[in-house]
Amino acid sequence: MGYSSNPNIVEQRMGLLLELKAGRACRWKTTPDMAHTNRLKARIHEALYIASQHPDRFPELAIAARNFALYTIEPGVIEAKPKYIPQVSTDSSLSTPTQGTAPFGREVSTVAKTSAQDLIDAWNAHTPSQDPVNFQQTTLDESELEKLYKWTSEHEPRLMILVGPGFITLALEEIGAATYSWQPKNPQPQLVEKRYDI
Repeated sequence: MGYSSNPNIVEQRMGLLLELKAGRACRWKTTPDMAHTNRLKARIHEALYIASQHPDRFPELAIAARNFALYTIEPGVIEAKPKYIPQVSTDSSLSTPTQGTAPFGREVSTVAKTSAQDLIDAWNAHTPSQDPVNFQQTTLDESELEKLYKWTSEHEPRLMILVGPGFITLALEEIGAATYSWQPKNPQPQLVEKRYDI
């Protein structure tokens, strides 16, 4: 069955779409039943499709329909995530598109993380895929960023942290990208062990 084209459906479902209208990734929780979850996901997707057909009436939602994808994280949990990592540089190697899935890992939640350990756990769940992971609505304080930095600097292969307004991205370190990667203001000096022949 195809989607409706009636813009009144978007108005009726606007309560589900407020975060997307504001341009933010979000999550919906419902009854932990796959049939119910799939119905809710289809209702949201239909509303976004209709909004995309009426960009003059729903400009923000038409943009959201282009920029966000819907994913079922688990029964009862649906998440809207950006289709692309925000661009932080004109260097095309830093703007690798992601489709929101970990091809060789499992789907991970990337919204509203509150600690370095949350990001570390999500990255580990995402492996063995080495695609960047973008955490929307995520802001860490300096001490949590330092913990994350310590972990990324010891990780093999080494990772970099890209911090923007309301998001953090973990990605494989790339040549020439160090200037964009977050680093502590006062990094701890590396201790070098010296050996002397006596």
